[in-house]
Amino acid sequence: MKKLMIAVGLLMAAGSAAAASDTWQDGNSAPVNVTFTAPDTVQFSRETHFSFNKDTPLLASTVLGAVTASKAGSDGAGIRFHWLTPYNDKGRGDVTDFVNETDLSTIAVRLKDSQGNTLLPESTVGSDNWYMVEGEGTASDVTVQFYPEQDIGKGLSAGKYTAGIQAAVYSN
Repeated sequence: MKKLMIAVGLLMAAGSAAAASDTWQDGNSAPVNVTFTAPDTVQFSRETHFSFNKDTPLLASTVLGAVTASKAGSDGAGIRFHWLTPYNDKGRGDVTDFVNETDLSTIAVRLKDSQGNTLLPESTVGSDNWYMVEGEGTASDVTVQFYPEQDIGKGLSAGKYTAGIQAAVYSN
């Protein structure tokens, strides 16, 4: 009986070690909340999907989703974003295209942090289309919210809109 209990304990320890080594999370739902403790950094990549009801006006104030990084400790948290398909028409880093999978129509979606600030270009990454937002102060959280760039009303094509967004959550 003692040997059986030791074997079960070893299996449980091996299972928790394997789970701890998984640092990438894929998800299609919003919001995606990632919590980590210094010095560990959790990263994830995601493709964001939303469905809209044509009978409801889509306004620029409508929150479509959010990504949150929470950190307990002496530093704040931060999130870096990379657009897989940047919004080329305006060349703005805080805006990306959401594409309708049925008729390929697009809407511009902007990302802002929870204080309403736009994302800043991230020059230290070494490639184009990376942007960042950082929390300030001790144990601060960072939330980036998705909004339509402008009021769209009821003229939106029905269907599923998709934007490819890669995000890295990190500690300052």
